[in-house]
Amino acid sequence: MSDPALLDELFRTFASTAWRLEVRTSYGLIADDRPYQDFLAGRESDVSSLAPWFNLMRDQIRVRGKRVERVRVVDEPPSQYLRWEFYANK
Repeated sequence: MSDPALLDELFRTFASTAWRLEVRTSYGLIADDRPYQDFLAGRESDVSSLAPWFNLMRDQIRVRGKRVERVRVVDEPPSQYLRWEFYANK
């Protein structure tokens, strides 16, 4: 899904269980994305822009009692984006 607003809406409105399969080596991260560029350069990366997504997930799981699952297929070696994703989700 390439529309982040639509994805957010789906994760806001699902009834009880959401399941997502991720198989791409990257998901729409643009070259001028500062946190990603900092990560690639080996600098500390500010991932605070991801807070709204993490807050949405916490709300759906902890407050509303819904279930969210994700299966992520990881290449070997992982792409730079996948390494960034692991970093940002720590």
